[in-house]
Formats: sequence, structure tokens, C-alpha cells
Amino acid sequence: KVLVPMGEPAAAVHLVGGALVGQVPALVYDRLARALCDAGGFLVVATPYTAELDHGAVAEATQSAFCKAVTACGPAFGFDAAGLVRHAVGHSLGSKLAMLSAAGGGYDDGGAPSRVYLCGFTQATAQDQVGLLESLAEALLRGTPAALAVPGIAAVARRAAQAARIEFTPDVEATLAAAAELGARSAAEVRVAAFGADPLDASMALLLALRSKDVDSGVTRGARVTSIVMPGLGHLAPCAVSVTAEQLGEGAAAAAESAGIGGGGFSLGDESAVDAVAMDAVAFLKGFAPAESV
Repeated sequence: KVLVPMGEPAAAVHLVGGALVGQVPALVYDRLARALCDAGGFLVVATPYTAELDHGAVAEATQSAFCKAVTACGPAFGFDAAGLVRHAVGHSLGSKLAMLSAAGGGYDDGGAPSRVYLCGFTQATAQDQVGLLESLAEALLRGTPAALAVPGIAAVARRAAQAARIEFTPDVEATLAAAAELGARSAAEVRVAAFGADPLDASMALLLALRSKDVDSGVTRGARVTSIVMPGLGHLAPCAVSVTAEQLGEGAAAAAESAGIGGGGFSLGDESAVDAVAMDAVAFLKGFAPAESV
């Protein structure tokens, strides 16, 4: 998904969504992407991806896709793509991917993003991914008979993931080490946005890593790191999508109805929550001094 603002873009923003929902950013993150483009004046590139066990490789692939898209947009829309500052916005697993890309300093031709906005950060364990799937299912099936089965299915999935010893790379320790490397970059600016009603939140560990001190000198590392907690928002705060029965089509609607999950379409997320996240992200990416709440 690529959104181009009116006039010269203020910067290019790489939008990386969460696991599962990150496969369809054009649908799930449309409202957030449009706010970044319209309110911020940014060229926004949302790169879809399929979650794999090697998150480092996924980060490299999404980063490469972003750089190629920005380069292609230059001649297509008549602006200097090479001269654009690069920023990143990540949500959930996308926060980990955006952070890994920024820590590696390898946004190809454009270098590392100067500002990195990380919201809904999780440790991205297999159990966390089951938790995200559970949140998605509960949101989509709310008010239907099928919703009653979600907690039980999620519990079985968690036990299966634990028994199979599914592990992602980099693991938690290596991920936080990468965050410390990002925190050491004097040119980096990072904002961590936590959601107050998010059971998957791991923002405090991320903040501690970003703000780690040099053991020998005791000097705080160079990155400018700010944070905020948004009360009442859940893990899926940046996501919003609504699909009507007409958009589903008669066949899909009938199948959903017969399965007990309702055939009248579905909705996910709260537009006001998306707007709150977008407002904070735009302010940070534009270089305004955001409030510090943590």
C-alpha cells in the first residue's frame, strides 16, 4: 500500500503492521496510513509480510520492499526520492521488525530511519502470537455463538505452541540487545507508545533496553527516547476495518451464517482509537516535542 500526499512529501514513512493483520495492511491499517499521509504530509508505504520464525529475515525483506517502493515513487510522482528522510512506524510484531531494521542501520539507499515510532510492542513469542489471534477472533466474533469457543481454542493453541517449543529469532534477549544498539545511536529518535489495556504489552523491557547506560562510564546512551501510555486502548488500537454483508458477497455471508459466526459482515477496531494513535505518531514524526508519560 502506497499513499502519496499532495505536494512534496515531508518524509517517507515505513508502516509495518502486526502478525496476521500485517499481511493485509491496505485493509487493516488504512485509516492509520491515511492519517499519516494527510495530517503529516508523508509518503506512506505499508509493506505486507507473512510471519516466519526468522524475524530478522522478515525485517530485512520488509525494509528492502519499502526502499524499492520509495525509489519507484520518485520518478512516478515527480519528487526526489533519494533526498527523502526515512521514518518508521511499527505495531505489535511490526514494532519488533521496525526496531530491528533501524538497529541494523540498513535502510538500503536511504540509511536508517531518523525517527522510529513503536506501538503495542510485544516480545513476539509463540504464546504472544496466539494471544494476538485470540484478540482478533474475539473482536471479529463478538456477539456471535462462535465467540464462546475462542478462549478454549486459544488455550489449546498455547499448550501446543509450548509443547512444540516454537521459538522465533532473534529471541527475547537478542531482540533487547538490538534495542540497546538502537539506543546507542546518537542520531536516532524513538518513541514507544504503550496501550493501557494491552495484555501483550512488553514496552517497559523495550524502554529499559533503549535507555540502557554504558556500564563503564555510566553515561546515558545517545538516542532520544520518549514514551507514552494511552489509557484504555487495547492491543489492536491502530487497527480498524469494517466489511458489510454486501462486500462479503452472498456465498461468503451464507457460509458465515451457517457456521454460526454471523453473515452480516464484521468490524474490527475503533476509529477513535486509531485517531489517537495517529495523532501521537504524526506529532512525533513531525518533530514536535511529545508529552512524556513514562
